[in-house]
Amino acid sequence: MELNHLDESYLYTYCQGTREELESFCRRLLDPNYFWTKSGPLITAKNNKYFYRNEEYHGLVIWIKQTAFVILGLSKHLKIAIINGWPINSQRLIKKTILKIAEDTLGAIEQMGSVPEVYVDLNGKAINFSEIANVKNQGSEVQLWSSVGIRRIIRKYYELLTDKRYDI
Repeated sequence: MELNHLDESYLYTYCQGTREELESFCRRLLDPNYFWTKSGPLITAKNNKYFYRNEEYHGLVIWIKQTAFVILGLSKHLKIAIINGWPINSQRLIKKTILKIAEDTLGAIEQMGSVPEVYVDLNGKAINFSEIANVKNQGSEVQLWSSVGIRRIIRKYYELLTDKRYDI
């Protein structure tokens, strides 16, 4: 792709990817030169030629809804990987990626004390987008799509930690 974007997660949520595609996506999700931050995955990769910034709604920001789709797509493919007998290293990479993204995202929510639609990571600290982008806070501290997304992230995280099928 010309621009690495978390919209790729929709492909893995609604369709089926190959082992190589999923491994590539996981590596980019965990790479600080692409999507990874201490506060959760960016929606656009840092290494893009369009000079996206933290102050742009579709720039170097974190959307909980998008993060939830990443978790959903990866967890679906973890099940596929187990059922189809993908190499154990592939299974472990997918599981590790899900857990890391979930932990980073939950830590950011705890740090902010809110569940916003969009937030940024500034030097490892999660900050609500409205605080840096000169926009007024849009309603409550809990945004609808984000609350649905964070609930899904928590459920998948708990499932991976407690369900014996995922002891890989």
